[in-house]
Amino acid sequence: MHEFAAAEEILNVALRVAKEKGAKKILEINVEAGELTFLSQENLSVAFETLAEKTIAENAKLKVEVKPCRIRCHTCGYEGDVHYTGPERHDDYRLAKLVALTCPKCGGNGTEVVGGTEYFVRNIKIQQRV
Repeated sequence: MHEFAAAEEILNVALRVAKEKGAKKILEINVEAGELTFLSQENLSVAFETLAEKTIAENAKLKVEVKPCRIRCHTCGYEGDVHYTGPERHDDYRLAKLVALTCPKCGGNGTEVVGGTEYFVRNIKIQQRV
């Protein structure tokens, strides 16, 4: 379950930033995740809640915005969003970059995934110390 590792990374980033800002409590963490990360929001939330116990992030809201896959077509030059409809890859989600996607403009298979395989903390909301 790669959600546990992702939750741990997200929590560590949030805790580091909160410490730098002198936070008393983390209230909310906003994350962007590409659809090719195949992160289950339910499993990610459960892992996050477990890891955040007894930290300043306990009871923080974890909000995840899923971003579509982006490709570049080497045949026609199209670059943009496509929706991935293939099977989930849980062996190593970074291998999703190797998935061949059809270009919606020309129908070609000479495409490269240029987005949708990453996740990151966009921002956090904190309660300041008084």
